[in-house]
Amino acid sequence: MDYTFTLAQEADASAVFALYQGLIGTPGCTWSEHYPTEDFIRADIQSGSLYLIKDAQGEIIAAASAGGERELDDLLWEPQNPCELARVGVSLSHQHQGIGSFLLKRVIAATRQRGFDGIVLLVSTANPAAIALYEKHGFTRCGEINRYGFDFYRYQLLFGI
Repeated sequence: MDYTFTLAQEADASAVFALYQGLIGTPGCTWSEHYPTEDFIRADIQSGSLYLIKDAQGEIIAAASAGGERELDDLLWEPQNPCELARVGVSLSHQHQGIGSFLLKRVIAATRQRGFDGIVLLVSTANPAAIALYEKHGFTRCGEINRYGFDFYRYQLLFGI
């Protein structure tokens, strides 16, 4: 695999938006033309929380937001200072090739290095591929919730000391 893991820059925003739009309507995807918007992408870039995988030609093939958002603070989590993982997507042409694992391993390392003590996320109950990915990488299911009009499983990964 000749891929690069990097933080997104402002110049990447349109390509990330196109990647996300290309996933709307795929099995398990809860996204729509209203979410995620370019505003979310730009906010992720400005906060230094949007991670990318680029191929050898520099094309963005995967993206994930991993930062200190506080959208899930109302839920109980084991980590005391968790990173919230959101907006994870792999381009359709690169799915089922290990790109999700490649991205997730690097996001885990990067967020740990940034001082977070774990990762929390919501994943659609209708997205078995994403559920399998998170469980493969040690995330544990810690509940279920209906939010934004969808059913989600709550997952967390607690970093060891």
